[in-house]
Amino acid sequence: MLPRLLAVTIVLAALATPPAAAQPSADGAASEVQFDLYHNGRGFGTERFSVESRGDTLELRGTLLLKDPAPRRLDARTRLVGEDERLLDYLLATETGDSIGLRVDPDSLRFFTVSAGQRRERTLAPDARRLQVLDNAVASHLWLLARQLARDPAAATPLLAAVPQQLWAGDLQRQAPQAMTGELDGQPLAVERHPLTLAGVLMFMDVDAEGRLLGLSVPIQNFGLHRPGYVGAPLAAAPAATGPSFPTEALSIAGGGPALPALLTLPAATGGPWPACILLHGSGPVDKDMTIGPNRLFAQLANGLAERGIATLRYDKRTFVISKGTPEQKRFGPAVVTLQEEVLDDALAAWKLLAVDDRLDPQRLFILGHSLGAGATPILAGQIAAAGERRPAGLLLLAPPGRDLLSIMLDQFRYLNRQGALGAVELAQAERDAQRLREGSVGAEEMVFFAKPKYWESVNAWQPWGDYAAQPAPALILFGERDYQITAPDRATWQATLDAAPREGAALELLPGLNHLFLRGEGPSGPAEFGLPGALEPALLDRLAAWIKATAPAAD
Repeated sequence: MLPRLLAVTIVLAALATPPAAAQPSADGAASEVQFDLYHNGRGFGTERFSVESRGDTLELRGTLLLKDPAPRRLDARTRLVGEDERLLDYLLATETGDSIGLRVDPDSLRFFTVSAGQRRERTLAPDARRLQVLDNAVASHLWLLARQLARDPAAATPLLAAVPQQLWAGDLQRQAPQAMTGELDGQPLAVERHPLTLAGVLMFMDVDAEGRLLGLSVPIQNFGLHRPGYVGAPLAAAPAATGPSFPTEALSIAGGGPALPALLTLPAATGGPWPACILLHGSGPVDKDMTIGPNRLFAQLANGLAERGIATLRYDKRTFVISKGTPEQKRFGPAVVTLQEEVLDDALAAWKLLAVDDRLDPQRLFILGHSLGAGATPILAGQIAAAGERRPAGLLLLAPPGRDLLSIMLDQFRYLNRQGALGAVELAQAERDAQRLREGSVGAEEMVFFAKPKYWESVNAWQPWGDYAAQPAPALILFGERDYQITAPDRATWQATLDAAPREGAALELLPGLNHLFLRGEGPSGPAEFGLPGALEPALLDRLAAWIKATAPAAD
């Protein structure tokens, strides 16, 4: 389960005017800047803003026109004072009258939001560090940040970032910029790429020698920006595969919701029948490759297992298809209310599809789940048997939850709070919301932690370890030593389950140096590293493949 509370999304935008035009004029006349906003490589809006000097005050006024997920307009104003451009105030207003803002007083930072007539406020004590405002989808803030980095390129002290949309302020960590060469309108250009981290989210900002914004990328959120005509050095990407390409067929999963695009990857075009497994994703709307930032873990896994003689079936998660805003969203969106609709219905349909393919060995079919999918895997095994289908030969559980999800989420939030990626106020609110869910005092249509109470009932009443004990297949259960999301209490639950329900081939292993995505790293783990490319290690793929091949075929 990846962190889902961190809604501090950094803006993505691209400069659409020559760099010189982005500078405020000395006589007070306004210059204008335009940015284009991108997500998953597709434009979703623009922002055009003016930059005007009025004595010692700098004022930015702009309009954001967004087209995804729905057309809307927002108007933004940011004011700064002095040669070092100290923040005075900021206001963002929508067409419907909703607004967010921040005022910097000598003794406080005053945040507010107004939504559907409800006003929320928060006051924080001032901080001696340099203050930047960084709200989601406000490109002018990034423009100002680039100017600040140029003014003070060697500062070791973190900047203080205010995020009014979240009524939050926290560290904006900086690393030394990397010199590289890009192209602007086909001409070589010296570029500095600044790695920055805010609320655990890693981003890379490209600026020229004069501090003018050229591009920004937030890998884990698949957001990016580039000035038209600017081509920067690509970020390092994780490999999609660990070996050569293997035969892959496009299929479709029909589990009662929208049709889900799927890929069946085989070890070779001929031969078999092959052992095979379906792949179940973790939480959130995830595609068939389980793309998280620059990493495509299920694509790596499918090719790595094919290289070792094992077929896989992977597919877009139902919530991913619905989130794309296709006609299926209107038809099926309200039906995604519990774990059954989110995961299990489609997984059962995928299993049935796998079981009738004569290139696959029906006695050597497996389920491999990661995180939320690992918790769903033993539940699915019981539903497969109840449907009269052939039982799985074995279950592969990567970082399976061993507690209710609210407890796991709260532990994650406390860890992020200790890291400085989540404020004390946000943590206290999360604890209150979790308590309300447990008490049943949340309204049926109220969204808490990005879901309605009925969903949380479905994943808090679960006991996948009990479902495992109730079915006969053995499990290989793997945990990453550096995983801060699924931790020691979860491992203890599963170890106790294996001890109480022993069966041949079952094993639990803790893998040194690996995080929640089973990628190697060093030091304390955190969400920022999910924005860095990694690769599943051959030793991990060897272990999975060896266990599958050594596990006895399923009984008829």
